[in-house]
Amino acid sequence: MKASEDEKFDAFCRDTAEVLLNRLQSFTFLCCVVTWHEILHKINMVSKLLQNVTIDLQSSMDLIKSVKTFLERMRSEEGLNNVITDAKELAKKIDAAADFEKEPLSRSRKVKRQFSYESKDEAVLSGKESFKVNFFFVVLDTAISSLKERFELMDNHSESFKFLYDISSLGKSLKETELKIACQHLQTVLTDGEDHDVNGDDLYDELQILPNMLPPGSPPAEALSFITKRGFVHAFPNVYIALRILLTLPVSVASGERSFSKLKLIKTYLRSTVSQERLSGLATLAIENDLLQEIETDVLVCEFSKLKARKISF
Repeated sequence: MKASEDEKFDAFCRDTAEVLLNRLQSFTFLCCVVTWHEILHKINMVSKLLQNVTIDLQSSMDLIKSVKTFLERMRSEEGLNNVITDAKELAKKIDAAADFEKEPLSRSRKVKRQFSYESKDEAVLSGKESFKVNFFFVVLDTAISSLKERFELMDNHSESFKFLYDISSLGKSLKETELKIACQHLQTVLTDGEDHDVNGDDLYDELQILPNMLPPGSPPAEALSFITKRGFVHAFPNVYIALRILLTLPVSVASGERSFSKLKLIKTYLRSTVSQERLSGLATLAIENDLLQEIETDVLVCEFSKLKARKISF
């Protein structure tokens, strides 16, 4: 606002500042700010919880499902109205218009017709409908689909271990046939070639006895602690292994990216004409950069120059 009214700036700067100010004070922009705040605030909370060292697969999936449910509920007329209500309160605080613009902030783009039967113009949407169709639903659909895509593998793992989340109530939650199928499926999942970590039939037999010994509502961590402290590892070996795998499964789904590679710090690594020995040395310096910062390089350069000097100083 100061830049748009300050005569120290030229006309172009003042006009640009005024245009930006109008954009920032527009009700559409305020609705966008409220929408992003609602989404990112929820995701940030879950992201911090997922970084906890004590979180397990079951808890992480519950958190992710809660975010997904929140976004799906937000993607509705009720969610849109809540965003508009919050945006109106924000508009009052900054003394801005609390209604959508009657005229679009930018001209609609004319699309060349390829055939004569195509319509000349697109349907003219109101400010609210335009915000809902072109921004609100698009952002939420992208967020929901990204959650499904990123945590699909974790969801599959969770389904395989789902029956172990509450071992103490297995007799009530699952029938014997369903439990046997779940044990056989877990054996298949934990099989590599001819080797398998658990035996499905033995796991089923162990789960017929263990639930009666556990306190009601025991989570996987407490069940594993019960087996270990009571010395029942040899009595329930398959349950012991299955619970250890369940509790040590990583909840992070970050894939390997080039940004984590130290080799990227040296550009054109393979195309460089530098000799291999020197290139390896540069790579080592880049990788061990923290250690390099602690070394007094001036002293090393001085010692190196003395060793390579042709003249001997007395």
